[in-house]
Amino acid sequence: MKKIKRTLLVVALLLVGVVVYLGVQYFRFMASPDFYRAYRWEEAQRGQMAQQAMNKMLRAHEMAVQAQAAERQRLAATRQGRPSPSTVPVAPVSQTFTEEELNAFFTHWMETVKSKYEQYLSDPGIFLHEGRLVLAGTYKDLGAVLSLHFSPRLDDQGRLRLDLEKIMGGKVSIPKSWVGGQLDKLRAPLDRAMPAWRKEAHIKPDGLANREAAGAAMAKLLLAGLRDEPADPVLFIPTEGGFLPVLLTKIQVVDKSLAVEVKPMDAPQRQSLLQRIKSP
Repeated sequence: MKKIKRTLLVVALLLVGVVVYLGVQYFRFMASPDFYRAYRWEEAQRGQMAQQAMNKMLRAHEMAVQAQAAERQRLAATRQGRPSPSTVPVAPVSQTFTEEELNAFFTHWMETVKSKYEQYLSDPGIFLHEGRLVLAGTYKDLGAVLSLHFSPRLDDQGRLRLDLEKIMGGKVSIPKSWVGGQLDKLRAPLDRAMPAWRKEAHIKPDGLANREAAGAAMAKLLLAGLRDEPADPVLFIPTEGGFLPVLLTKIQVVDKSLAVEVKPMDAPQRQSLLQRIKSP
């Protein structure tokens, strides 16, 4: 009889422990992680921060425009049967962006695709935490902050890796399989938009890409990160009439800042990029 009582007592204590553990985990899951904040900008404030980011991008923009001008001179000489003019190689450009600048620019861009995600997600943002680039937002189906933690780097072949190292619900690390449905919802609007973007994607001989080419490339970059696959190390610089693709040669998260280095792409690189953008 005493042995049965002791067994029941042990079972009861174990059940209490499980209930307490699950309760603690639930509250941690529903709690917002320390790095997360909702960037709800006043329009003037967002404009100011976005302008700071744009000013930092200006050097990269000037570099890309300079390379485009040289390409136009070369094309004109070729059409006229003249020798290509000698040009000075355009030097790479390095720049560092703060988290606030990235989010001001990011939220401005996200306004154009808000209708595609707002039924699933609210207050999305980019966060720089523990050497990782974190995409986070409040997922409406869960009622909690879901965050995707990527480790940005260039591999030995120069391809961009945005490996998804962990997923967190609130302050709890969770297996990818547990949120597979939510990730599918994140991928779904991009997957739906991709066929039209691929079909309409175009990069002119002088290097100017249209919105569809830039959108498809950036969507493929995010999808590659979600699938732990390498992607093209390419960014698109907004300019008059479209976007200028540049090659990413350095990326690192340091002290709440994102450091990058870019250089121009030559014609063969752009043509190869367009072929990959158009491929499923």
